[in-house]
Amino acid sequence: MEKRLFKVDWDEVFRIVNDSFDFLENEGIKFDFNDPVIKRLFLNDIERVILLLEKGESVKLLDIIDINNFDDGKEIIKDLKDFKIMLDSEKYRNVLNKMFTSSKRGQPHLDIVLLFKCCVLQEYYDYSDIELVKWIKTPALKWFLDYPEKYPKKSTIWEFRERIIKLNLIPELWKVHYNQIVFLGHYNPQEFHEFAQDAKFITSDQGKISTPRGNQACTRRSRDGTRSKKGDKWYFGYKLHQLMDLKSQLIIVFDLTTASVHDSQIIFDTYNCVVYADKGYVGVEFKGYSGFMLRKSNDSIINAYRNHRNRRISSKRAPVERPFAIIDCINAGKVKVTTVERTKVKMFFACLIYNIKQLITLKDQKKL
Repeated sequence: MEKRLFKVDWDEVFRIVNDSFDFLENEGIKFDFNDPVIKRLFLNDIERVILLLEKGESVKLLDIIDINNFDDGKEIIKDLKDFKIMLDSEKYRNVLNKMFTSSKRGQPHLDIVLLFKCCVLQEYYDYSDIELVKWIKTPALKWFLDYPEKYPKKSTIWEFRERIIKLNLIPELWKVHYNQIVFLGHYNPQEFHEFAQDAKFITSDQGKISTPRGNQACTRRSRDGTRSKKGDKWYFGYKLHQLMDLKSQLIIVFDLTTASVHDSQIIFDTYNCVVYADKGYVGVEFKGYSGFMLRKSNDSIINAYRNHRNRRISSKRAPVERPFAIIDCINAGKVKVTTVERTKVKMFFACLIYNIKQLITLKDQKKL
């Protein structure tokens, strides 16, 4: 059998490897010598590895070069460096440990915090379960995960999220994050605050309009989503409700409903504080001071007063749109899961990502 020949730029391969090692060393990051591919590269066995990969599957040749190419990896690590510190994922361990018992039967489960960080990365980069399993094995994301010995399968990621739903851990996980915000001094529940409340549609694929919903749904995909109209546009899916502290611009509490639930049906506790909201909350009795915008009046004098009031409130509540912009940037504004519980898990990680980014911003502002 004739041997297949192909050209490899060895100078370029060695440059990539050397640059990768130098970058990691300068950043004080542990290099993963136990990874089989990296290990063979540093044992001067590059040619044999590439020949084997080329023989089995041609795309693997590109993968081996990409794994060691830190042109993108440098940017990923710089992007995640402060995020990893501020996330402080170990604080969630006590809550996450409720998922598993201490029984010695069956195979040992993966580190629960590792799975939590995998879900954060999945929402941060909008990965599917299959894409997540692939990309967490690249050096930059390995560093974020602290170089685990074993990596989860896609079924493990799915089961992790399902256990969060089954045990209803979202309120407890958010409480851990809330306590972090309070501990860092960015929010004091005993002080007077100005809040802003708003809601955003989280869309999903509705399939055929005639598809039955609820208990009559033929599949889980069409079970919980509902339709709602805003202006001249129809939406199908869910609605994310949030309450933001305007001083720190952090999400204090959030909730998720189906799209047909009106904004005014979800009201958060805001005792002795003012809440700014749009016209969708007219007539709602807030548990604090109501600062909602008023609808147009037929009386010209009253209408002039209301326009002035609405402009003032609009400028006050403007920051409440920032989390929605971030959610759209990470492509979390449209989900492929169409049950309330699964969508709420995704929205928890999306809101967590926004708050961590905002905490980093607040930290940088203090440095300035």
